[in-house]
Amino acid sequence: ARSGDSCLEYLLRGEHCVPSDLGIFLRFSYRMHPELCDLVSEMSYQSNLKPHPSAQSRKLILPTARAQVKEVELPTQNQEVELPTQNQGAEARASRIVVKDGGVQFIQVAHDGNTQSSTEEADFVSEICKQLRASFYEDCDGTRPIEWEDILIVAPYNAQVRLISSKLPPSARVGTVDRFQGQEALVVIVSCCHSDFSDEATASGAADAPVHLSDGARGLSFVLNRNRLNVALSRAQCLAIVLASPTLAEAKPKSLSQQRELNYFCRIREVGEGQRVGAQAAASKPRTGKAQSKKDWQ
Repeated sequence: ARSGDSCLEYLLRGEHCVPSDLGIFLRFSYRMHPELCDLVSEMSYQSNLKPHPSAQSRKLILPTARAQVKEVELPTQNQEVELPTQNQGAEARASRIVVKDGGVQFIQVAHDGNTQSSTEEADFVSEICKQLRASFYEDCDGTRPIEWEDILIVAPYNAQVRLISSKLPPSARVGTVDRFQGQEALVVIVSCCHSDFSDEATASGAADAPVHLSDGARGLSFVLNRNRLNVALSRAQCLAIVLASPTLAEAKPKSLSQQRELNYFCRIREVGEGQRVGAQAAASKPRTGKAQSKKDWQ
């Protein structure tokens, strides 16, 4: 056995799926949107996990700038023009961030040199939540507004959890992967927040390692750990949104295991920026994303 393996990894003998001689693999996901399920299945379950047909009808109804900001009408006699308020303008700006009604969306957020927290990503999370709270969810049972309990916000470090929480109301569900394992929500927002690769190491530290550690126990292998990303993405029932610096995909791996983790992350980015999953992927060309900054939606 390999040192450091969990009990399950030891029993699976290096396989990602449960072999037929060891048990039964549940082949259908009733939770995840088909696109998200296909990605998780491809990267973690050898494409054996399939979305249940009941998940096909799930989608978000996103607000538009036209719906959120009242149009300026020509005034009648003795009537003043009613301009959009500052809050309405903020909602319109937020409507430019989330563009997918289901599946996976990857958003590149420009920042560099961040270790355990990113104000840039925290600001994006706040704006995304504004849009989601103005959106609706639709499935075979009908349509309803999205509430705070429908949104999970996941970050690798407690420092980022605290930063995001400071920008949102107490009812917002913000935490690390460990906190939300076994839970689910319509929308999951994953804030990777890390962009410091000055002296990266192969590491897997705890979520509360000392703040002064910029790598080692806080490094690339912790942020891009395959199992942790899989758990985070698979909490979503309809849409998973991943925020990350573009430099994260350009980090130099120090080991074969880190290379595999980077490959997994880059695949998430490809699908989240428009490349199809599975058999349709060969016929699709990946779309190059652009790193956004706060001024892009102001």
